[in-house]
Amino acid sequence: MKVYKDQFEQVAKKEGVYHDFLLYMYNTYIETLVLRSIDFRVETAETRYLKLLTIQPDEVRSIPLQYVASYLGISKERLSRIRKKHSELI
Repeated sequence: MKVYKDQFEQVAKKEGVYHDFLLYMYNTYIETLVLRSIDFRVETAETRYLKLLTIQPDEVRSIPLQYVASYLGISKERLSRIRKKHSELI
């Protein structure tokens, strides 16, 4: 079953709990986007990779290289070099 945003917002207007939940989700999403944007500006690709590896090691190891590279904003070749440099962590 799918719940569309406008349907959820209509229910949220009627029920305060859903409104609070929706507001929390929006705030969390915006905070995540802002932090990610800051990371892209101030951290190197290598630092972002190591941070991601620390936070979500199982996902980094199981997701195909091209998708991890895309998430980090680098080429898969560059990610491969970074991974080789830190092979003891993998």
